[in-house]
Amino acid sequence: MNGLPEADHPSGTTTASAPPETAISRVGQLQFFGSLVAALLVVLSAGLLLWQARQDSWRLSERASENLLHGVMGFMEQHFRIFALELDQFVERAREPEIAALSPQAKAYALASFAKSMDFVANVLVLDASGNAMLASQPDVSTSTSLADRDYFRTQRDNPDAGLL
Repeated sequence: MNGLPEADHPSGTTTASAPPETAISRVGQLQFFGSLVAALLVVLSAGLLLWQARQDSWRLSERASENLLHGVMGFMEQHFRIFALELDQFVERAREPEIAALSPQAKAYALASFAKSMDFVANVLVLDASGNAMLASQPDVSTSTSLADRDYFRTQRDNPDAGLL
């Protein structure tokens, strides 16, 4: 009739067979949505993995920063202790009568030798009670410099046992 093959029906009538498109379309829809859910789960898993990796990296970098900070602080603390000990020894030697009797040039030379022996020290100044520079380890530094207005001088003047600042 309509160009489609006809099938014999058990009742004796002939009908056109309907293709099972609805079953195939449901399977296709399920496959599509299942694939979509699987892809979404993969993306969420990758995002969670990246977030966890970022958190781990952050913790590791914090630990590394703390270790570096402790190392630098320990180095600085040790360096200042050594510097304070050497400075105390230099002050005690400078008070000896033989050293006190030296000329200002010889004292400046001794001070320059002391400054050169210390790492990271560019210049050492000897100040009087008023904060005026009496002696410098660098020849180009003027001894007419006054440091009386500086916090570190006032702290040392007001509290001689304050130690190294």
